[in-house]
Amino acid sequence: MKQKTFEGNSLEEALESVRQHFGPDAVILKTKNYTGLQGALRKNKFEVTAGVYEENLINFSEQNRTVQSDEDEILSGISNELSSSESIEEVAEVVSEQERRINQLEMIVNKLQSELRSSIEKKSAVYEIRKILKSFDLSEQVISHIVKKANFELSMEDLKNHELVYNLALREVSQMILIGEAKFFEKRSDNSCSITIICSPQSSGQTSMLSKMAQLSEGSQIINFRFDEHNSFKTKMLGMDVESVHTLHELVAMINQKRKNQRNIFIDLNGHSYPEDQTKKIISSIKNNFSNVEVFLSLSAIHSELYNTRIAQRYASIVDGLVISHLDVCLNLSALINLQFNVKLPYVFFGTGPVIPQDIEVASRESIISEIFDL
Repeated sequence: MKQKTFEGNSLEEALESVRQHFGPDAVILKTKNYTGLQGALRKNKFEVTAGVYEENLINFSEQNRTVQSDEDEILSGISNELSSSESIEEVAEVVSEQERRINQLEMIVNKLQSELRSSIEKKSAVYEIRKILKSFDLSEQVISHIVKKANFELSMEDLKNHELVYNLALREVSQMILIGEAKFFEKRSDNSCSITIICSPQSSGQTSMLSKMAQLSEGSQIINFRFDEHNSFKTKMLGMDVESVHTLHELVAMINQKRKNQRNIFIDLNGHSYPEDQTKKIISSIKNNFSNVEVFLSLSAIHSELYNTRIAQRYASIVDGLVISHLDVCLNLSALINLQFNVKLPYVFFGTGPVIPQDIEVASRESIISEIFDL
């Protein structure tokens, strides 16, 4: 470590000498205040002993040389310009050019400061938007999508307007909700029937949902597909024919038989009793052998959002839409929006209670939006 003692009439003066000689990395080792032999007649003197590590001193020296070199270059340029000037007018022209450059720099600095303030205000407005949307339990992906739209479409003043942001969020959420229509509602000129399959890997109220859906189509025929061979039956439920089959061959034969009646067929494909790949095989076979086939995945609104998303993603390639049961006891309808943002499958029917056939409604954007945003 390099050490040296510095003197000054004040402590500040001595410390300034330390800074100029050793730079900002100097270490103060000792300070001393003395008045000399004739203390009453002399001013106070301050003595500061300081040191600096050699590597820091080298860096400081190089910086000083760089700064000094830059200053010398500037002064040299000015000196050259002045020496080459032969009149006061030429000197004035040099000064004017320097003033013009300074003005340009001031304009750039002002612009950067303005952009910085605007960026800070925008971040504050975006934070408010996020806070509003989080209060509706929307997922981070949905919120990010809406915030991007708001940043693109709204001005800085509009971003601060909660009502405008609220209306934009309503519009975007509404556009996210996909709604489908069941084929069994369609009237065909050839009077051919439709085949509606409802499936689910676990208990989700799918049988009651299928019964409610079948009641919406006059003279519907229901087929229960089960692997349990001991549970064969043929009966009527609410005036509808209900039969049970246990193999794919029996199912195809039963469909061929019932198609002759020209009445819509509903198939309850209970997936929790056999593997998922078997469900996909059955559905694929029916789609390949018959026309006017639609497949709905049954999910329950009381299951977790993560579980429903995972199931919907697994079945997305073979189903045409979603039917959601237990909507009347769902605590967070925003989960339906979050689900659809990840799985682009339309909602077709909502189950609104346990009563068959009354507690069912055709899916609509309005029923979801009104509940979430309390409209």
